[in-house]
Amino acid sequence: QVFLKVWNTEDVKVDSVQTEWRHYKQALDAGVPVAAPALADVASSTSSSGSKYLVIAVEYIQQDEIGDIENLAQFCYSLVDTVDRLHNQANLLHCDLKPDNVRWRHGVVRLIDFGHARPISSGKCV
Repeated sequence: QVFLKVWNTEDVKVDSVQTEWRHYKQALDAGVPVAAPALADVASSTSSSGSKYLVIAVEYIQQDEIGDIENLAQFCYSLVDTVDRLHNQANLLHCDLKPDNVRWRHGVVRLIDFGHARPISSGKCV
């Protein structure tokens, strides 16, 4: 299954979509657990009415339930490990960590949605 994130080019700055993809790839290349890309780059599409769209396609991650205290402990450890890797290996701040952007599957927390990510050198999330 594939998850598509789609923007109408009239509603978004193209550079911001490219930056989101670059940050996503930076995290992936650094070994941070993220959803696997379904396409090699940002795709573009034009509707029959002429509207233009940008698309990021990644695997859809069906989440596991946290069923007991052992799973909760494993989830917490994996979340800390994943964010640590994001900071120390990819040199990025996610800047939008919330339940909707954290996926728990097969004992590993994976991050999605790098739309607010910033280089760690910026020192802050805006």
